[in-house]
Amino acid sequence: ILKKIYKVSEKMLNLVNELLDVNAIEAGRLELVKRPVDLTTYLKECHEENLLLSKAKSIELVLELEPELPVIVMDPDRIDQVMNNLINNAIKFSYPNTTITLRACVQDQDVVISVQDQGQGIPAQEVDNLFTDFGKTSVRPTAGEKSTGLGLAIVKRIVELHGGRIWVESKVGVG
Repeated sequence: ILKKIYKVSEKMLNLVNELLDVNAIEAGRLELVKRPVDLTTYLKECHEENLLLSKAKSIELVLELEPELPVIVMDPDRIDQVMNNLINNAIKFSYPNTTITLRACVQDQDVVISVQDQGQGIPAQEVDNLFTDFGKTSVRPTAGEKSTGLGLAIVKRIVELHGGRIWVESKVGVG
């Protein structure tokens, strides 16, 4: 009973924190604490931190980095929210015995970081729902995981606060 109470309390706390983040962002009160971060080291740590979750679902999490990634100025705690949400979603909506690839490269003057899965894919007409508050699609998690529909809305706002942009490329049945 205590484990169930703890698990439900943890879910409620996560929801409250997500709502507070959305509120802070909307009110322009979300402060970024930016500092120079070695992107290669950061992404290696991000990969390492998410390996247990992927292995628990028998999903291989692969890291592909260009050899010369720059040091970038960012708020690593907020970008952790972004990366963990993207990777967790990829795991949540992928089947066992598939691969998720965390990739980073430099294109022109931009750093492009991507999370590619072999999941179910998202119907084209539903992609616009992804980055809206409480936005959900018809695609369901593969192991009954739960979702509030706030994570990607927060991700989008954090990325934009950093001067970046985020998008989805997806095909049903491909990922």
